[in-house]
Amino acid sequence: MDSEVIRPDGKTDPLIAREMLAYFNLSDRWCDATREALFESYLGCLEEEMSLARSAGLIRVLPGVSDLLEALSRQEDFAVGLVTGNLERGAHIKTGEGRPAAGYFHFGGYGSDSERPDGIDAGRDPPGRSFHCREGRRGRVCDWRHDLWISLTGARPGLG
Repeated sequence: MDSEVIRPDGKTDPLIAREMLAYFNLSDRWCDATREALFESYLGCLEEEMSLARSAGLIRVLPGVSDLLEALSRQEDFAVGLVTGNLERGAHIKTGEGRPAAGYFHFGGYGSDSERPDGIDAGRDPPGRSFHCREGRRGRVCDWRHDLWISLTGARPGLG
């Protein structure tokens, strides 16, 4: 499949999956069972590919990002969250233990929260945790300019 047919940038994983099914005239097969099977397969492959990429030294962090996350994490009254169209488990695979961004994101909004990118609620605290920060002291790190736009226009501050 040509990557120009279905452009993933700025979309949630569920929306990309739905568009792929539509491309192959399989829209009628979109249901909970299909989603579960597709995402389990995808997440398993993602975990394996991220492990291989990390072992081969292929994962890179853009210049300044690590320093910025480190500086923000040292501020006691500031919490950093992640806004992404990735499924939550996929985002954790990409940023979790052993990854360059591990430990920096304390809350977030994910593609598993909403199929529509503008439906992602990046302002919620994770279950059982609350970050009491002064107004404007929560930053969202976005991995695509569309996520940043949603974060900004939805009165959710973001860092792009």
